[in-house]
Amino acid sequence: MAIQGKNVSGKSTLIKSLFGTYKANKLEWTLNNKEQGKPSPKNEIIAMLPQDSFLPRNLTPSKIIAMMYKTHKNQKPLFSVPYVSDYSLKKMSELSHGAARYIEIIVVLHLWHPFILLDEPFSLLAPLHKEVFKKLILEKSKTKGILITDHYTDDINEIATKRILIENEKLTSVN
Repeated sequence: MAIQGKNVSGKSTLIKSLFGTYKANKLEWTLNNKEQGKPSPKNEIIAMLPQDSFLPRNLTPSKIIAMMYKTHKNQKPLFSVPYVSDYSLKKMSELSHGAARYIEIIVVLHLWHPFILLDEPFSLLAPLHKEVFKKLILEKSKTKGILITDHYTDDINEIATKRILIENEKLTSVN
């Protein structure tokens, strides 16, 4: 599902509120008709890719993946994604911003959480990375709920199965 809207319309604020890193005045959410309580970044069902870099810049993608995915069986799918092995031995600080963003996306999409929030994932990505990312999103969306927001509307429109417009603090389905 894509959340679309103009700059400063509240897309990122909504995603942060759903994740629990931004306290909303009022936010209620349910899953399968069961109230889920207050959102929290410690919630085991939601993972989030924030707009800003979040992985340690002094570590290599290889070390980060090993820390987050303890077994070879869990690490293997990440290294099988195109370009990840190419970057795996360079520190995150040595990668271009786009390559570092690409690694962050791959790491988050492979997390065990059934829901993934992606805030501006297409920003800084090279065209080849975008194509791999779109394929991975389509694959992961078969088993995970994915909510994405980005200013690259053409890229979002290629992969979104549902679109919601946020305008004047109101959400409207635009399919």
